Amino acid sequence: MNTRRDSTIGWAMLAAFLALLAGLYQAGSGTPAFRDNLYYFLPQFEACRAAISGGELPLWNPFMGCGHPLMATLQCAVASPLTLPFLVLPYIPAVKIFWVVVMLAAAGGMFALARRAGLTPAGACLAGVLYSCAGPM
Repeated sequence: MNTRRDSTIGWAMLAAFLALLAGLYQAGSGTPAFRDNLYYFLPQFEACRAAISGGELPLWNPFMGCGHPLMATLQCAVASPLTLPFLVLPYIPAVKIFWVVVMLAAAGGMFALARRAGLTPAGACLAGVLYSCAGPM
């Protein structure tokens, strides 16, 4: 039994599924949960982009209510590397890139964990796909 070859096949199956899923998502014209995106996240990232382009730390969001702490919010995650697309791209392409990267990371991590736990490549691939498509993602 060649475990290296089996793992390579499992990674390839996982990558093919996620590429298909990402392609379907990129082909869509909208974004999921448009109200949250429009009324909460878009103003947050616009405030981040405005502060950083002005040479300041994104500490405060003047676009929400009478103002809102920005760097302290977990949803915006200003210091996260996954936030980078939101700071350099328009919002809709950034959301799509963000979700593809998050799903790839979740699926790859679950695949590696499942293989380490002793699952076959097919079982690990299924675990990665199911975990990456779960609701909390």
